[in-house]
Amino acid sequence: MLYEDVFETIDDYCEIDMELPVLDESGKITVATTQQSIAMSHFPRLSALAEEHGDWPSNWNEFADMAPTTEGWLLYGHTHQDVPDGTDPRSVNVGLDAWDFKPVSEQQILAWLVSRHSNQSR
Repeated sequence: MLYEDVFETIDDYCEIDMELPVLDESGKITVATTQQSIAMSHFPRLSALAEEHGDWPSNWNEFADMAPTTEGWLLYGHTHQDVPDGTDPRSVNVGLDAWDFKPVSEQQILAWLVSRHSNQSR
């Protein structure tokens, strides 16, 4: 209730369309972009929570019913990782801890995705 006048919506999970890079069969960025869905969640994927990456809270299973199961692009927080590297190549940690305690912009997210995929294969 405190922030309902500040934000357009406050959701546990949401999908929006963004102009995102197209990946080839090997997972590398192509020169093309297209409108694609990107999921936004407070939590990383359920599969990643279950992996216990070492810096997760030990009580990850308390959040399992709120973690997304999507396999597409994902923006998430919650983990308090100090880097934007997501739990997999199609996710990015947008928590403040990963971005010098400043909100991350759409342009920064896109640049990070392109950078991560430009030299990486799946």
